[in-house]
Amino acid sequence: CIKNSPHVKRFIHFSASGVDPHSPSIMLRTKWYGEQAVREYCPDATIIKPTIIYGTKFTESSFVGRFIATIRMTSGTGILIGDGSSKLQPVYIPDITKAVINALKMPESIGQTYELGGPVVYTYKELYETMFNGVNMKPYMVSVPVEEAFNYYNFPGFTSILVRGRVIFRKSTCISTCIRSNCC
Repeated sequence: CIKNSPHVKRFIHFSASGVDPHSPSIMLRTKWYGEQAVREYCPDATIIKPTIIYGTKFTESSFVGRFIATIRMTSGTGILIGDGSSKLQPVYIPDITKAVINALKMPESIGQTYELGGPVVYTYKELYETMFNGVNMKPYMVSVPVEEAFNYYNFPGFTSILVRGRVIFRKSTCISTCIRSNCC
């Protein structure tokens, strides 16, 4: 166990903002159970819970990269779940790095939990508009009612939406989006 290792001075555990043992999102449930296990076995651990993370490299697997890929693969159509009013507070990777370094330097962070979010809160609709502007395209968005999204995403065996062979929405992301905002 990490707590008994003479080589481990501090333990930083990464979880996610909005974890909940009763969430319909498997990701949010398992992250919650992970936090509980860390607290039980390593009570001095510092837990970092970022919201949506973004960086400077927008690969297709990154959050921003998926948004941009969706816009390009759907011929400039943004897909909103509900009216796009769910909120997100994206946090920049270098800011997370600074928070971890500060936690390691500050003894008062031992055993604490920190939720990290960026300085700006967006709705999904606002974020899509920002992405459209970033790729110099006129915004065109299609809204999928929350009930329809739940029916579609709860289809047995469904894990993600593919467009032209590429993932544009994951089931866990959609469920999180439909249910709650991702802000701290």
